[in-house]
Amino acid sequence: MNTTLLCCLLAFPMLAQTSTKKVNILWGTETKESKKISLGDIVGYDESGTYIIKTKRRGMYGIKSDLIFEHLDQKLIKTVSSELDLDVDEKKKGYEYTFHSNNKLFLYSSYLDKKTKKNTFYYQELNKKTLQPSKKLNRLGQIDYAGKSNYNSGAFFLRRSRNEERILLYYSLPYAKGEKEKFAFTVFDKDMTQLWEKTVTLPYTDELFDVERYRVDDEGNVYILGLIFKDKRKLRRKGEPNFKYIMISFKNNGDEMQSYPIELPGKFITDMQFAISDNGDIVCGGFYSDEGTFSIKGSYYLSIDGKSNEIKSKSINEFGIDFVTQNLRENKAKKAKKKAEKGKSIEMYEYDLDDIILKD
Repeated sequence: MNTTLLCCLLAFPMLAQTSTKKVNILWGTETKESKKISLGDIVGYDESGTYIIKTKRRGMYGIKSDLIFEHLDQKLIKTVSSELDLDVDEKKKGYEYTFHSNNKLFLYSSYLDKKTKKNTFYYQELNKKTLQPSKKLNRLGQIDYAGKSNYNSGAFFLRRSRNEERILLYYSLPYAKGEKEKFAFTVFDKDMTQLWEKTVTLPYTDELFDVERYRVDDEGNVYILGLIFKDKRKLRRKGEPNFKYIMISFKNNGDEMQSYPIELPGKFITDMQFAISDNGDIVCGGFYSDEGTFSIKGSYYLSIDGKSNEIKSKSINEFGIDFVTQNLRENKAKKAKKKAEKGKSIEMYEYDLDDIILKD
């Protein structure tokens, strides 16, 4: 059986324009694909067109999959299609990411050597004409997990700065019960030249700290958003919230480290996303509840000065009863509205904010 795949892209020059202006929409031609093939990612674009990744499921249950790199011209017509081969020096590597950076395509992969107990992260440059990776493996990072199981071998994560000037490689290191929380990271420029690296040990045990999110700005400064738990690694303790948010920043090539809590007086922050603005300020957003409760009551916005760490501006928006009840069944919605009429607090269950997109 075949399925139809349609490709629709906004004209790229319009991406920087405000939402009040009209945009041009370009529809690609209709193509027939196997039902096992689906669009995985839109990697990037240049003057020749757009680069995309498709996944092709294989096996009886489609658990395993292969990757197909494709190039579409300016009319969204396919010009190159190439199935990815990750075998180099008889090493079967695992696919991680693909970035389009400084007009180059970079493929990132990892290899877990169970004999030497080393987990290694690599990159290769993709040939834009063939969409096949170079045979040269460039090692970016390695985790030695000697004495640990293969399930505790650490992991690697990539993140780019807002204007794609810097690339952050974050290492989630192997853990051991009772040890202090440890992680590491390396900062690269857009050509994958290493700028600086750092390994961090925090004054919290692994059981009482979680790294929630990490960011890098265009100057190469790194920001870690963490959760500190009170006594056990649980979101709730006896029905009440059991954690608070903390921001840790590493500036001046990691020589300057600062940490500070992010709080809303009289409120409990249930979820947080953040982004770094061009002037270095930290923009946070998410949901909150009343202190001592966990369900959501409204949303908030914070702007934190990147130098003083002080809150410059904030906004709190309590959800109205119509918003709270819009997805409830009729009988539950009626009960909630009666509760609100009596002046009682109406809250929602857990929600997550996926990302914050800053306007230019």
